[in-house]
Amino acid sequence: MFSDILYNTGLEHALWGDCGPDFYAVRPYRDYDNPDSQPLWQAWMSNWEYATVTPTSPWRGVQSMPREIDLKTSEKGYVIIQKPFKGFEKLRKDSVVVENLNITGNQSFNDFQPTRNTYEAKFTFDLTGNSDQNFGINFCIKRMSKVILGYNAATSNVYFDRTQSGNVSFSDRFPKVLYIPVKNKTNQLKFHVFVDESTIEIFINDGENVISSLMFPAAEATGIELFSKNGNTNLSRFEGWELKSIWNDNQTSVILPEESNFNVFVNRENNIII
Repeated sequence: MFSDILYNTGLEHALWGDCGPDFYAVRPYRDYDNPDSQPLWQAWMSNWEYATVTPTSPWRGVQSMPREIDLKTSEKGYVIIQKPFKGFEKLRKDSVVVENLNITGNQSFNDFQPTRNTYEAKFTFDLTGNSDQNFGINFCIKRMSKVILGYNAATSNVYFDRTQSGNVSFSDRFPKVLYIPVKNKTNQLKFHVFVDESTIEIFINDGENVISSLMFPAAEATGIELFSKNGNTNLSRFEGWELKSIWNDNQTSVILPEESNFNVFVNRENNIII
């Protein structure tokens, strides 16, 4: 698959699998017994520039979401399309839908107020406004803390800014602003976003580009804000869900001696699960 990408672009390292800073050592997999199964891949969500000093304890690092992958032809040759594994839809709680919301300046997004930073959200913006449109979403807001995702129509760039995303002081290489060229052939821009406490994964235009990033906001930094510079922007559709945990609520962890190399959970019926 990867050799096809190189041959069709004629350039080595021409296409990135992920535009974010935290998507490393990807591992593809699929159902060996079912040749028609959807191929998936998953990566380590960190970066060796700061992996040993991230402010986490006792764990050090997480995996990205499993993603369904496919090939699509484009003017660049073959490109990889990534979409969230469909199984995550089972974690959705009640949906919140908003349509045709006019955005002016900065405004709190009161229609969707998650109680924790564990949610999925789809934003579809209308691009039929002026050519200087500059709009987006601020996530994980608390006072001056926020994660910025935006689009500048004048430069055709999506930008992602985590320089104010909470705890960024542990490494001078962690605060980053990224710019991703995104040329839209339609009059819409789509962001499909998964926020999971210390991670944010953003699928742009149905997975044509993806941004995977760590972040370390305060637990109570759950605010969401919309913004539009240089005029108004229409949010043509939003749909969001708070997400349930993958862990069973009736399980509690047991702390084992340091030399142990496995995890044990005990449920309320005292059945041991390893």
